Order: sequence, then C-alpha cells, then structure tokens
Amino acid sequence: MFGLNGKILAKGKIPDFAYENGLYIEADYSYEWAGLLIYLFGHGISLLLSLKFSGKSFKEWWENVGTYGSRKLVAHMMKLEKNERKKCKNFFEIYLSISLKYIVPIAIIFVTIRTLRRDIDVPYNGYSTGV
Repeated sequence: MFGLNGKILAKGKIPDFAYENGLYIEADYSYEWAGLLIYLFGHGISLLLSLKFSGKSFKEWWENVGTYGSRKLVAHMMKLEKNERKKCKNFFEIYLSISLKYIVPIAIIFVTIRTLRRDIDVPYNGYSTGV
C-alpha cells in the first residue's frame, strides 16, 4: 500500500486480520492521470458539440457559452485596469476567463481527490488509532 510521497507502508500499519481474511485490497495508482485525460477529452467533445449545435459564430458562442459565468468578473477586473493597452487587455481577458472557468475547478477537484486518497491510505497521518 502506498502512503505519503509514494513510500510503501510497512505491513504492520494494516491489522494482520485484514491480510489473513482477505479484507485488505492493495490499490494500484499507476493510472491516476487517466481520469484527467478522460475528463478533458469528454469536456472538449461536449464543448465542440455545443458550438456545432448552437448555430452561432465562434465569437458569439465564446461570449455566451464558453465564458459564461466568468465574464462578469473579468469585465469588472478589466474596468480596474488603468492602462489602455488593447493587446494586453485581450490576452488577460482570455487568460482569466479560461483559468476561472476551466482550469481552477479541475485543479480543485484533483487536489481534493488526491488529499482524500492520501487520508484513506494513511488514516490519521500515521498516528495510532488505538486499534
């Protein structure tokens, strides 16, 4: 069983009866990034289908669907910018919209799942549970 930082835990961390009675199943995490790839592929397909069936141009679709939800926040952030560099504003608007809508939620989900997995693998961070 893998614990923190991929170190193999000693057999003594799991009660012996779990090994003897077949209650302990060792997990294989060698394909943990497959879930991310499956998610990104599925999300990409859904976005392409949305664009195709909306009947709108890419610009209209991007403004109404692709950045829906993050657009108001980005517009407010752009009002705070005092510099009038058009290229920088466009780049920042696209970057912030993509980050807020697509990258940050994925990062939060994966951090939560990895933390949960670590807590399941090494309950109480290796401290005694009294068993």
